[in-house]
Amino acid sequence: MKLYEYCGKQVKITLDEDEFIVGKCMEFTKAIYNDPEIASIDVKVKGDIYEIYENEIKKIEIV
Repeated sequence: MKLYEYCGKQVKITLDEDEFIVGKCMEFTKAIYNDPEIASIDVKVKGDIYEIYENEIKKIEIV
């Protein structure tokens, strides 16, 4: 997945548990800068920011 392409965009993310969130992608973090070494994005939802790891994402789309 090329998560960096979603920065600054409104996204809908379906998680591996078939739950989903909708929010603005605020930041992308490369795997080498994360512990564990998995790429992630930060998504702002109603004022809260969630870090979502690439391996948790089943599907991501721009809305």
